Amino acid sequence: MSAKVGQIGPVRAAAFVGGSYSHRSTSVDAERTLNKYPEYMESDGARAPSALIDTPGMRIVSPSTGIGGNRCLYASASGRLFGVFENGVYEFDASFNRTLRWRLESSQGRVTMVDNGAQIFLADGWASQGWIFDLVANTASKITDINYPGGFFACFLDGFFLVEMPGSQKFYWSQLNDGTVWPALNFATAEGFPDAIVSMAVVNLEVWLFGSKSVEVWYHSTDPIYIFQRFPSAVIPIGCAAQWGVASISGVIFWLGAAENGYGSVWMSQGHGLPKRVSNYGTEYQISRDTLDDATTYCYAQEGHVFYVLTLPTANKTLCYDVTTGEWHDRGYMVPSTGVIQRHLSQCLAFAFGKNLVGDFRSDALYWFDMDWYKDGEDRIKRMRRFPTYHADRAIVSYWSLEIFQDTGSAPLTGDGSAPQMMLRISNDGGRTWPGELWRSMGKQGEYSKRVRWGSHLGQARERVFEVASTEPIKQPWLGAYIEATAVTP
Repeated sequence: MSAKVGQIGPVRAAAFVGGSYSHRSTSVDAERTLNKYPEYMESDGARAPSALIDTPGMRIVSPSTGIGGNRCLYASASGRLFGVFENGVYEFDASFNRTLRWRLESSQGRVTMVDNGAQIFLADGWASQGWIFDLVANTASKITDINYPGGFFACFLDGFFLVEMPGSQKFYWSQLNDGTVWPALNFATAEGFPDAIVSMAVVNLEVWLFGSKSVEVWYHSTDPIYIFQRFPSAVIPIGCAAQWGVASISGVIFWLGAAENGYGSVWMSQGHGLPKRVSNYGTEYQISRDTLDDATTYCYAQEGHVFYVLTLPTANKTLCYDVTTGEWHDRGYMVPSTGVIQRHLSQCLAFAFGKNLVGDFRSDALYWFDMDWYKDGEDRIKRMRRFPTYHADRAIVSYWSLEIFQDTGSAPLTGDGSAPQMMLRISNDGGRTWPGELWRSMGKQGEYSKRVRWGSHLGQARERVFEVASTEPIKQPWLGAYIEATAVTP
């Protein structure tokens, strides 16, 4: 996207509020929105029609005890919260005190949990093991049934636990209401395509089986022999590129696509028909040039927005799709010592005790996604918006001033963030190089009318890209931008 300027005087910067769209060619579009997301006002009387809102900070609710990262978070049907860190399975109470419930025989890799109200079924595919935790007795036992297939994805439907057999087209189910027993004939085969099951999930009382080239949708039938059957027309010719690249929320399922007609795209289910492509060309460029098979995902909802969060560990980056607006933005953790942006810290998410709770891929700390906390743990968050390219066809444009319209005056009276600053960078070659930084005050406490403005003369360019950023731990909605500019030569 680009924005033309042709007159002198204050003009609202077109598309200042927007998502990320980093095209293969920066001359086409170099937009990036980091740790912010667009929100479009539902009130006709709003002061601004849209704003860039802060993504939530990660407030520590249970500090790290010094062991490794989060492998699973799960909230049971009765509201109990469980987390897996290294080989320990812990329960957290409402005050986030943790109790060790049992230990697994593996210590790394994602695991999954579901429950039937009386039992939790944990699938640990890394050890080819399954576990049953009795929610009444608070005791755990390893599944010893020789027919248990040792899969990765614990699912539950209509009283049955389900799991796939790794490397095959088969999935198995337990005895009704008892995850310790797995009858030998309780299995079915996804045969629409000859690809093995990569991932699986239960959504809307349906079993979704993801292969590398296809997706099949099954249901619990009334047939006493063929308990699970495939919907006749529910074979989707778009596979899944990553074992942990599937996530669902509110009856909708998202996955990172594979196969020749869907690789590197993100897809959203639309019933049993062809899914909707929700990634865009810019996002797909960012995704498809990286390793995909280690991707991890989760979904959550907060303040009216629904998010699909996609992390690419090898590429060390996190992309987020806002289902509510249809736009993408980037999320990331800023390394305090270097300022480098890495993948977001969050690995798994569960909603419990009225909060979106997340685990850290590095440690066993537990966090709350808090919209009123402006740090990741105790580390600052970098928030940034890279504008669309400004031009007047091929004319040279003189830029006189830039002002960022934002909510100012909320800084603390003393301490960290009490004298907040915003940084401006300018590129005159379409976003390829960024010489220098220009800083302005964002207003101390009570300076509600503070203008964040760069004036005098900001130089000339044929292709100008502005970028503003802040690492201040304060509330800072960005509502818009005003540019004063004029085209001076053809």
